[in-house]
Amino acid sequence: MASAHHLLAAAFSLCGLLFLLHVVTVNSLRCKTCRLTDEGCDSRDLPEKDCGSYALCRTVVFFYKNGDTQVTFRDCVNGKDWKNKCEDVVHSRNCYYYCDTDNCNNISYKQ
Repeated sequence: MASAHHLLAAAFSLCGLLFLLHVVTVNSLRCKTCRLTDEGCDSRDLPEKDCGSYALCRTVVFFYKNGDTQVTFRDCVNGKDWKNKCEDVVHSRNCYYYCDTDNCNNISYKQ
């Protein structure tokens, strides 16, 4: 017959194993990143960044009204209630796109 010590050790081990089976590993979101001044920010070959606690990837595109010129930047942002939108300002149409899966902001946008 097993001693109380052995039974207690086995029960503790079983509880630890069950706990580990229920732990979900959480990886932070990864987004493509580039600044307004970076060359090739509209390309698909961009560095990705671990966004830590940030919840969304963002792409902002400025479509200038003087022709085909556009400027893009990509980064991580906090929040859940961001909505994709475009707004017209004096010299450009500024569009904001949000998504929540790894590297989802690696899309090229056209006006």
